[in-house]
Amino acid sequence: MTADPGLACGIVIRRGTPILNVVQVGAARRMVEVGCDHLDGCWRYVWADSGEVIAPVGDVAGVVRVLARELAAGRGRR
Repeated sequence: MTADPGLACGIVIRRGTPILNVVQVGAARRMVEVGCDHLDGCWRYVWADSGEVIAPVGDVAGVVRVLARELAAGRGRR
């Protein structure tokens, strides 16, 4: 990810839905899964497992900060 070179990502398809898997470089066993959902008229990044909103799709820097913070805190495998 160019916004944070300490993160890497790839897209997988789960139950017909594209999911972004994000890992911290050097700690590939820890990952978070991110989806997108159209809520209240806007596209938003959401945690794939819960649907909880992370950030609006237009806030790429904000979502990268959240993902980096979660992975650094050892909260992978969301």
